[in-house]
Amino acid sequence: MLTVQCVAASQTITLVDNNPIIIEVLKNLGSPFQLFTEDQVRALFAVSDSARCLIQSFEIVAADGSAVQTSDALYSLLLLANRGSNVGIQLDSTVAQTDGTVIEIPNSFLIKATATGGATISMPITAKIIVCRFETLSSGTTISETVYINPQAATDLDVNAMFSSNDSFCPPNQFVLSMDSPSDPATATSPSATDLLSFTMDSSNGAFTLHLLDSDVSTHTFYVLARSVSGNHVYQQVDLTIECADFSQTLTLSNAGADLIERDKNQGTISLLSESELLGLFVRSDTARCPIQSFELLTTADVLIETGQLHTLFDVANRATPLSAVKINTDIASAADIADTVVTIDNSFKIKATALGGAVASKQIDSSIVVCRNEDISLVDQATLTHS
Repeated sequence: MLTVQCVAASQTITLVDNNPIIIEVLKNLGSPFQLFTEDQVRALFAVSDSARCLIQSFEIVAADGSAVQTSDALYSLLLLANRGSNVGIQLDSTVAQTDGTVIEIPNSFLIKATATGGATISMPITAKIIVCRFETLSSGTTISETVYINPQAATDLDVNAMFSSNDSFCPPNQFVLSMDSPSDPATATSPSATDLLSFTMDSSNGAFTLHLLDSDVSTHTFYVLARSVSGNHVYQQVDLTIECADFSQTLTLSNAGADLIERDKNQGTISLLSESELLGLFVRSDTARCPIQSFELLTTADVLIETGQLHTLFDVANRATPLSAVKINTDIASAADIADTVVTIDNSFKIKATALGGAVASKQIDSSIVVCRNEDISLVDQATLTHS
């Protein structure tokens, strides 16, 4: 009796394409997901003799060629318990909730083809379950914030709360500050050292916080750039205004009580208090910011001097700016209209200083026009007087 058998040398199995196959599958498409049909598996291989010693099995083995054990992740992933004689390959694409740092889950294995007689060859397969790639990140409308100099409380914003994702597996979790919002985040302009005096961001305690600071009176437009682990991105615009408020500055008097200022009569309209002298009447708690913006003249009853005798006396109508010097008209009526007993003509008023933001303080000024004090007295006739 003649027996004809297949041996390993009877058949040559080759790969139709020598390049390893990489298949990408979206997460959570359900189980089972058909990774390869039977025809697709067979189409991966070619035989030298298509009539005899054909391929009898397509076994799934580990990437190192070892058998897949029931305890291996591949055993569950590829649903090997249910494969039986089914030549096709199925995959369980179910993924448990991740922490936002997983882009994909690669799983490598071999499809080992064995022909009658023992000829074998293996095809490397990598099945990647795509966790993050197609998520869409969103931000809200422009955030507008006002920060005051010397604030009563810090202005800190929760960065994570500015953004959302349509995929809980892929939240925005990388944040940087930018001065613009180009379509390519790699070309975004970073804040300068000066910019960072007004706003900065940190991730202390694991949460990103945007700090809006009271550097100086100014306005800023900048962006928070958010990325997910896969690189998808979105910008959040922030408009920051830094202003002075009434609590930003405290004005106190350089000297307590009223100041007496005297000017001689009939000198015309002359300076009573120069701009620098006006500034010197007050002390600012913040010497660098929220400067004094105006000096107003008030009566001692705190009424703005807008008309009347004091308005004329102090030449209020001709003050060029709210910071201008205060002048006084020293011209007085003729000697015939002044009583012999008048030494000075006194007028008291207040200087009200207002700083940027609204902080105020008032200083009383007692002004005197000196009528008689330094006059010379001489004898009309210095002849010797003889008394009998």
